[in-house]
Amino acid sequence: MKKRSSTLSISLLQDRRARNHEACFILLGLSLWLCAGCSSHRVSVNLDAEDRYLLAKKLLAKEDCLEATEEFQKVIFNFPGSEFIDDSEFGLGEAHYCSKEYTLAAAQFQRILRDYPLSPYADDAQFMLGMCYYEQSMPSSLDQEFTRKAIDAFQKMIDDWPESDRIGEAKERLGLCRSKLAKKDYDAGILYLRLDYFDAAILTFRELIAGYSDTPWAAEAQYGIGLVYGKQKQYTDALSAFQRVLSDYPATKAAQKAKKSIEEMKKKQSEAK
Repeated sequence: MKKRSSTLSISLLQDRRARNHEACFILLGLSLWLCAGCSSHRVSVNLDAEDRYLLAKKLLAKEDCLEATEEFQKVIFNFPGSEFIDDSEFGLGEAHYCSKEYTLAAAQFQRILRDYPLSPYADDAQFMLGMCYYEQSMPSSLDQEFTRKAIDAFQKMIDDWPESDRIGEAKERLGLCRSKLAKKDYDAGILYLRLDYFDAAILTFRELIAGYSDTPWAAEAQYGIGLVYGKQKQYTDALSAFQRVLSDYPATKAAQKAKKSIEEMKKKQSEAK
């Protein structure tokens, strides 16, 4: 029993020493971390406008969005007369966008356009304003308020800065937004067709073709007109609608469907006679 008690005491002593060593290592690590933090803070405090702006840009490039936001704000608030103000104003908008704070980012880009209209960042700000709306755009089945805002923003950028190096991007995004609105109208036309609201369906499809002829949904709308006439057994009008798909939109999926539908309409027309 005595020998067992001695062994137990040694074991407890070793455990206690191990815990003490572990605690020392933790305290040492914490102290080093605090010192590093203090050193970093001192360096950050002493930065001038240019260095702080460059720091913010590096943080943004690494997608340290919140830290970049803070650094851009420090340039704006602490160096109001600096040559890096409009750079930092734009950078702040990008940092909000990076954080997916699209409402804040949009407000920031609008501020640049209002307060710095001659800034070299003006065209970029207009484009990014459109992107803020684009990111908030809902699926075509839902409300399209932000899609329309994005269209207006991209169109203004294209109209006002035709030489901008972001024209290509703006046109691409504009096309995607317009296609989404066209898809919404197409779905409405198909719903009218299924409910046998034939006049409403044809009107919706025709308005889509007139308003969104540059989108893939124009061909589908023209094909939809043929479907409406076919469902009404107006085979001559249906054939005319399908043939127009082939003539106006020959390289589309709608044209491939129209070829098959033309054969079906001719067969039905022959049977009806």
